[in-house]
Amino acid sequence: YRAVPHDIHRHCRRILCCFHDFPDLLALKRYMMHMRGFTIMEIIAVIAITVLIMGIVIVSFRSLNERSILDGAVNESLSALSDARSSTLASVGGTQYGVHFESGSVTIFTGATYSAGAPANREIILSPLVEVSAIALVGGGVNVVFERLTGATSESGTITVQLVDDPASSRTIVIESTGISSEQ
Repeated sequence: YRAVPHDIHRHCRRILCCFHDFPDLLALKRYMMHMRGFTIMEIIAVIAITVLIMGIVIVSFRSLNERSILDGAVNESLSALSDARSSTLASVGGTQYGVHFESGSVTIFTGATYSAGAPANREIILSPLVEVSAIALVGGGVNVVFERLTGATSESGTITVQLVDDPASSRTIVIESTGISSEQ
């Protein structure tokens, strides 16, 4: 028995209007059995492929996001060093400026020494996903102070900023004795 689509429409309408007509229900059932759909294996395969693709995209996006956060922390640190050096060279406030490094922050301070909590300090909080992991300055300190008139520093060296969850992902900031800093 091969039903014509018009006949099926008539059968469906009759079934909806009158459920007690058993022969029409059997005709609809026979028609539905001839229709082909997706097997459960095909559906599982499509879901598995979709999950796999989504996993790859999410991992790639996370990695890109972490690199972006790391680059942002390095740029903030370089900016703090540049601002402190520029302020020293411009004799803003008639004093010299420096930068204090901690694990989760970078602070621009006024004067020759760092004083925690001083009102003139400008603290830059780094993302919790990054940290200043290694400070290797001449003299072993954590402060870089710039000299007036020249902008040079006696605390040259390197500062390493890394991802907390992935220490292999790190960037190194080089501070020259001239006071100029750059990313290595």
